[in-house]
Amino acid sequence: MLFLALISCYFRRKMSLLSGAKYAEVVEAGVSALVQTNFLVSCMAGIKQMEELAVSTDDLESLATSVCVSFFSLGLSFAGRDKADTKILQLPGKLQGWGAALVLLILVRALEVGTRICAVNFLEI
Repeated sequence: MLFLALISCYFRRKMSLLSGAKYAEVVEAGVSALVQTNFLVSCMAGIKQMEELAVSTDDLESLATSVCVSFFSLGLSFAGRDKADTKILQLPGKLQGWGAALVLLILVRALEVGTRICAVNFLEI
């Protein structure tokens, strides 16, 4: 990813592979958040198989931190598509630059992703 970004900077144009790599990162963060949240919710719900694993509180706290990082990574990715210099289907977003509105949007997108992933996992139980 860093290599593609450096090449893009050197040639002063976005490499086509860079976009694909960014989408792959979003998918990876989504799958990571879904799987880790599933494990965390299963442990908290007291499922018998999870209790047999005897996971420590420190490990669960570390897992919860990892889940939050994945949520905010997804929130940042989705909020980035609302920026004016990003074009989706050749339509630019409305936000320009970094400001309070974008920071708030990142937070809202992270909460949106988090609630959807948690809802899927709660329905599974």
